Amino acid sequence: MRKFISVCFLIVFALTFVSGISASAAEKTYASDKIFSVAAIDNVTDFSEEIENLSELGFDAISLQTGEDGLNTEELKKALSLNKNNMSIIIDCNEENIDEVFGVAKDYENVFLRARDMKAKELTLWADKIKVIPSYDGNVIFSAVSVYNSAKENGFDFCEFTSKNRYSVIYSQLFVNRFDGTQALMPFTEKDFSGQRNDSLHGWESALSLGYNAIETDNTKEFAKYISLLDESYLQLEEVYNEAIKTDLTPYSSSSTKDFEKYLKKAESILNSDKPASQLQINECIEKIELAYSDFELTDGDENKTITVTPMKIFWICFAIALFVSSHIYLHKKTKKS
Repeated sequence: MRKFISVCFLIVFALTFVSGISASAAEKTYASDKIFSVAAIDNVTDFSEEIENLSELGFDAISLQTGEDGLNTEELKKALSLNKNNMSIIIDCNEENIDEVFGVAKDYENVFLRARDMKAKELTLWADKIKVIPSYDGNVIFSAVSVYNSAKENGFDFCEFTSKNRYSVIYSQLFVNRFDGTQALMPFTEKDFSGQRNDSLHGWESALSLGYNAIETDNTKEFAKYISLLDESYLQLEEVYNEAIKTDLTPYSSSSTKDFEKYLKKAESILNSDKPASQLQINECIEKIELAYSDFELTDGDENKTITVTPMKIFWICFAIALFVSSHIYLHKKTKKS
């Protein structure tokens, strides 16, 4: 019987998914809405064309390098003027050239200045002038929290934390879950920035599972494909959840439906959360719901019986209360005499 129920359930899920996903795919883009995607660009020769391509791929922003390894002031000005799509642009700078970069960037909209390892006090001064992305590199939790608190107090949209150490505390869910209103950005442009994580599916999955919701990548086309697949996983979870909540649980024992209800809540949390989930987390939730359904057991009729009230039960409850109160009074008096 259980096998039959499980097979029917899986068939319903499959039919619903196949028939519904094509219709809802155009309506909802969970992953695209939850993840702020940044494309790192080195060459700005065909900048306007590059922006057009990245916009079509669904990217939200472009990051540019300045200084010795990047653009000079004139090249930066030209690049900003070619931003006809009005995409957000993140400009990497340092303490030495931030004033010069600000002089160019202040005349354009949707521009962020990212000066890594800038002190919290200096960040506060820049907050009144232009959008800033605080960036901290290291493993000292107190310094990282100080940078985050500064970002929160100044209403910064993003905050970046980088480290060579894969197991640094800044890559823990406990730390990233502190973020409220400010998005956690992880750059994959260098391994030293992402805890040695690769700019690939496994690296992105790791970042999302930790709670990061803004990712910077060099691997733009592959990342766009990954976001598309992640959207499909979200839609599949939505379909499974919508069918699962229709299930009448009254014929089954509550002990056998416990896991089913637990993973339904998990699915609801994933779908409604502002933070994205990884593909592994979503697919695991779908699998758990389906497995939990196959473990349903019909109730034997005893489990859901209501408690009946009889005169004898009332007597023993009152007797127990009286005994408890009198023993405490006795002990209190004895302690007082002592």
